[in-house]
Amino acid sequence: MTFLVFAYNEARRIRHVLDHAEKWAREIVVIDKGSTDGTLEICQSYGDRVRIVSIPFSDRGHEDYADLIPKHASQDWVFFSTCSEVPTRKLIEKCQEVLSSKADDLDLIYVPRLMYNFGLHRLPDNGGVAFYPFLFHKKRVLITKEIHNNFHARDSARTYRIPYADDCCVHHLTHPTVRAFWLSSLSYFAVEVEKDISPEKAVRECFKNIEKMSNRMLLEGESWLPFYCAMASYELGKALSVWEKAQGPDRAVQKYEELAQRLVAQEWKGTLPDSSGKPSAPVRLVDSRLLKPVVVALARLPYLLVKISFLFRKLKIKGD
Repeated sequence: MTFLVFAYNEARRIRHVLDHAEKWAREIVVIDKGSTDGTLEICQSYGDRVRIVSIPFSDRGHEDYADLIPKHASQDWVFFSTCSEVPTRKLIEKCQEVLSSKADDLDLIYVPRLMYNFGLHRLPDNGGVAFYPFLFHKKRVLITKEIHNNFHARDSARTYRIPYADDCCVHHLTHPTVRAFWLSSLSYFAVEVEKDISPEKAVRECFKNIEKMSNRMLLEGESWLPFYCAMASYELGKALSVWEKAQGPDRAVQKYEELAQRLVAQEWKGTLPDSSGKPSAPVRLVDSRLLKPVVVALARLPYLLVKISFLFRKLKIKGD
């Protein structure tokens, strides 16, 4: 297998990624996007064991996987990773076992990832484990620009899903802080809004996702709050990004500029620039009369969840 990872300013985490990969991967490739924090020097310290490919910087989620991965991975089977991830030894052994017995019959293997945010992970059976197609045959798989879903088997019968176990998974150690989560989200929003879906449908899906997630949060016990806030804010950010794109991302900037020019011309020069001065009609993205009750109901959910959580805690204390 080729172990391949994209990196940008990952000096804090890159050693965790490379230390295990050098134990089992036939080839290790780091595609660096212009790091300036010492990431390159750390990779170079591994000598010939790590091959570094330097490319221009691009925001997270904007990499051209279809061009870069087949070009720079010399092995047919590629284990794709990020600097957020540390696979267990048993997972790697399971991957090797599957390839040794079924490689000719498979194009893509789904790997279980235990998803962490802010140092916590959700319950594995409540969305805490996600299966990603991160082990694939570079010549047979279809690589697209679909965010978080870049690798596809042309025939679903030629796929395999490795079962999750506590000692057989990838620990996806992402977003240690709220700031890191929101900065990462900003990069992803730009990709999310490029999906081939109508703005109205995209916004509705965001609110539906919040509703689905809300129904599961209390199962997380004490740790539900950061997951709810993070995922809800991500879906709302997507909705806002879609709304902005539908209206035109520079529309507000242009309106502010026109307003400032009119005020200066009217109040300080006594003349108006060539403009009607009338505010433009808002662009209708969704029927707000239908969406408003859903938004109002969702807005009450955090309050209700907090209230229920405190009630459960009181009952637990009394029971103890």
